[in-house]
Amino acid sequence: MRAENKLLTILSDAEHEALYGLPDFDDAQRLEYLALSETELAFASSRPSLHAQVYCILQIGYFKAKHAFFRFDWNEVKDDSAFVLSRYFHGEAFEHKEITKHEHYTQRERITELFGYRSWVAKFLPQLAQQAAQIVRRDTLQTTAQRMSVKPVSKLTLRWQAVDGLAERIRRHLRPLYVALDFAGTDPDSLWLVALAWVKEVFSKQQRLSQRPLAECPATTLPKRLRPFLLTSDADGKPTSLHADRYEFWLYRQVRKRFQSGELYLDDSLQHRHFSDELVSMEEKADALAQMDIPFLRQPIDAQLDVLASELHTQWLAFNRELEQGKLTHLEYDKATQKLTWRKPRGENQKEREKAFYEQLPFCDVADVFRFVNGQCQFLATLTPRCFLQRKGMVTQPFRQTYTNLLISEQICC
Repeated sequence: MRAENKLLTILSDAEHEALYGLPDFDDAQRLEYLALSETELAFASSRPSLHAQVYCILQIGYFKAKHAFFRFDWNEVKDDSAFVLSRYFHGEAFEHKEITKHEHYTQRERITELFGYRSWVAKFLPQLAQQAAQIVRRDTLQTTAQRMSVKPVSKLTLRWQAVDGLAERIRRHLRPLYVALDFAGTDPDSLWLVALAWVKEVFSKQQRLSQRPLAECPATTLPKRLRPFLLTSDADGKPTSLHADRYEFWLYRQVRKRFQSGELYLDDSLQHRHFSDELVSMEEKADALAQMDIPFLRQPIDAQLDVLASELHTQWLAFNRELEQGKLTHLEYDKATQKLTWRKPRGENQKEREKAFYEQLPFCDVADVFRFVNGQCQFLATLTPRCFLQRKGMVTQPFRQTYTNLLISEQICC
């Protein structure tokens, strides 16, 4: 018999992982959280080694996403660390060294200060309880407790519910495309290619994924944190089968990510074939270069490198000279760390410059501006005079009148 847990469970395992687990960024989220400001990048660059700097950038991004710190192995953050290396340390040799406890906790303390937070200590508890007692009245506390007793729907649950609403469109538009395309990969044993081949075989038999035994599905394509959403379970909580529509969406999404990164490709495509297909063999190199007839290819490579090295040396000398003379105001050199830091230069007389700029612009009535913008994107078609004018206090009366006249002239009515 299963031992019953008598403790109150507020969050499921998946919800707990979504709230407190290591973030799982997609491409857009990496650009949002791992693209650092000048101050953040300067702090990360101050760490003593390359692997400590990469680790620090990841911790900053994860803290911005979840306001928490994590201990992780490099294998758990392969995609995120690859993004950081390509963005900030392109071409540098990287060793997956373990971060010491001292460095980890030093980064935690500094990152906390950087974002204006304080690390939690036990001495804050009485003060917090006193402030809570002053803020929360009894009736408010009862209302809050009643709301907390109702389990909220997590963002991850809402996302998968949105996927459920798109299931028909996915079957109609995406499935024929993924079934018809013959993907290949840099790794012939890619688990996503194996999963895609299995899905194609099931569809060829006119069956649904949920009708197949769960053991047939490659287990490594089912992340632990997403299993509650990708699997259906019985009354005892034991997984019984795949959630067909959600797993199909999940598989297509992972294939697309690896297709965009070049891990997967199409042999019979002009734009998406493997990079090696663009190369010529060493035996064909001479004929290919002769056909292109590019002037610099007719010169020995050593001579070209000497010329480029000389030009680069001249540019470095000019750069050092201007840096010492203080002409490069947007750069600061720290002699202790031997690091260059870029900062946004402060413009002199910025307000005067802005005023002089706007004075050069011709006067234009606001109705003409609206008419031009509407001609580009037809935004007036989604608005009405009534819904605009009812928001009192937002605009002045002349502006309302101009807007109303413009709407009438464009023959848009309530």
